Amino acid sequence: MQETGTLIKQYRQHNSALRALAWSPDGTRVASAGDDQTVQIWSSQGADHSLLYREHRDRVTAIAWSPDGTRVASAGYDQTVHIWDSTTGKRYYTYTGHSSSIWAMTWSPDGCYIASGGMDKTVQIWNSTTLKVILTYRGHEYGVLALAWSPDGKRIASAGYDKTVQVWSIAQHDDVLTYQGHTKCVNAIAWSPSGNYLASGSQDFTIHVWRSTNGQYFCKYIGHTNAVRALAWSPDSSYVVSGGADAIVRLWNPRYKINIAEYKGYSNNIYAIAVAPDGQTVASAGLDKIVHVWRVNLTSSGVLIPPASSPPEVNVQSPVSPVP
Repeated sequence: MQETGTLIKQYRQHNSALRALAWSPDGTRVASAGDDQTVQIWSSQGADHSLLYREHRDRVTAIAWSPDGTRVASAGYDQTVHIWDSTTGKRYYTYTGHSSSIWAMTWSPDGCYIASGGMDKTVQIWNSTTLKVILTYRGHEYGVLALAWSPDGKRIASAGYDKTVQVWSIAQHDDVLTYQGHTKCVNAIAWSPSGNYLASGSQDFTIHVWRSTNGQYFCKYIGHTNAVRALAWSPDSSYVVSGGADAIVRLWNPRYKINIAEYKGYSNNIYAIAVAPDGQTVASAGLDKIVHVWRVNLTSSGVLIPPASSPPEVNVQSPVSPVP
């Protein structure tokens, strides 16, 4: 199997499992968080952490940068979302609307709102400055594990223990598209950059790609040999990167519906994956407490060229042929 890319850096300042990763909008810094109750911000290529945030009282499971890069939101088992300055670490606000642990969180594309979800089975949308709740979505039967805001800011996708992905409009939240293709809980979701497709990764070992407007199945990737816990789409839609309990980061091309490469730098669960804005650098982390930052091997034209044929262990199924 072709190697995914070149290792740039291993960040080793955490002392427990890592649950969340996020690149700054300008691609110069990474925020990492996990069971040690800290969020650490550090340069992807330079020195170690430039900022250590210690205000959470339990493990941190979700982090996100504001679109302008000036603020970070972090959340976790202490049932709170903290919004704080990405340079100084000064906490601005604490949101306390959830009644159980928070597992997922995302900023709106305009930076005005945050959506958060967790074990209380709700998704709550609230103003990032006033903390006023504008919508509480209660469509899930069990806990919410993943959230993603559409690129145009009009829809939210949520997923979790009830095995479904639900896509709903901010303006008309009763207009719900429910995708039920998975057979076990859904741990991760991501919109394609165009907003036309969603990728969902599950405890059933598979990743499904499907149309966000009507739920039409596009393809199913079954290269993983255990639960899928994290996935991300490249900014140009040329690849999806995924990882999970099989301790392998896999890179695959939804256009050609084949596996391209894999990264085997882990010995245990991978919980978090993030692609840098340049589309060429990936950060991944998990149970081994280490963040791996590595560069994807691209051709001179800036795209990944698939091998002549898929490796025998890869099985990607698709009944239709549109390109995300």
